[in-house]
Amino acid sequence: MKLSYEESFSRLKELLDIFGDPTPSVTSTPRHDDDPMGPSIFRTMSEDANLENLTMPGLFIGRSELVRASFKASELPLSNLTWNDFTDCDFSNCNLSQSDLRSSIFVRCNFDNANLAESDLRRATFEGCTFANASFRNTKLYARKKKFGLFKSGDDQTSLPLAKTQKSEVAWSDLGPEPEGG
Repeated sequence: MKLSYEESFSRLKELLDIFGDPTPSVTSTPRHDDDPMGPSIFRTMSEDANLENLTMPGLFIGRSELVRASFKASELPLSNLTWNDFTDCDFSNCNLSQSDLRSSIFVRCNFDNANLAESDLRRATFEGCTFANASFRNTKLYARKKKFGLFKSGDDQTSLPLAKTQKSEVAWSDLGPEPEGG
């Protein structure tokens, strides 16, 4: 069962010692220099955190390393998850719509049935991740362009293990800018 916003905030505070103020009504993705800052995880190393069934729109996670964290079935739309390392994390059935995941590294993470619609995944690295039945409607991914018959440098996300229908939903893009706060 999904936790309420208040229960989610308390759980995060207990498990990861977050900072920032509760902001249950979020209309845009948080930035690293917001004042006041909403719920934030910054420069944190955590292993084996059970963060399932949270209701935490606009969560900010920056410059952190999370290993075996489970965000399964959490509501995290409009979140900022940039400049992080996620290893063996579970984002299955998680709503990450309209979120910014740029410049993060995801290793063996599960995104099965996740909602990544309208999110920005450019400059992110995905190694051994799964995306079965995940929504990629208007999600920004980087597709290399040929220049004089050669590929430009940079990570290309056209090789992600996506179904044909998922690839057709993507808003293929250039590499785009690095996220701020790096």
